[in-house]
Amino acid sequence: MRTAKIALAACIAATSVHATTIPALSGDYVVNVSLTCQPSPSVLTGAIVTRLLTVHFDPATGYADATGTETVGPLIPSGVTGFYRVPISYHQPYSNTGDTLTVGSSAWSILYSHVTKGIDSSYDTNGTEPVPGASDQTKVCAGSAHGTRM
Repeated sequence: MRTAKIALAACIAATSVHATTIPALSGDYVVNVSLTCQPSPSVLTGAIVTRLLTVHFDPATGYADATGTETVGPLIPSGVTGFYRVPISYHQPYSNTGDTLTVGSSAWSILYSHVTKGIDSSYDTNGTEPVPGASDQTKVCAGSAHGTRM
């Protein structure tokens, strides 16, 4: 019983320390994103979107630079069939807190893991963002992402 109390106290102490320290996202990460997008006024079929990216997070400038591919297809086939893959790249501001990663205008819940010397080496997120190519830019895509530091 005493061992269990000591272990519980150690877990609580470790959680408290981790909760007050915000890990940095710094350097290059491989990021895999998966999104499901509802139909919207400008994209009537909705969309399924996956992305495989290399993202460079630069905490000194507050910008994330990404390159990779995006595969997109209709959620509801309606005369539009098949998936297509296109190159994707962006240069957007980013910031992270203990529980949120914001890239551009999209805020995602984030869980960090494997923090070494204040830098996170692996993270998972979920959140929403606008449909790619939608003119109304309403946040109708929901999804998740996993990033691993290279």
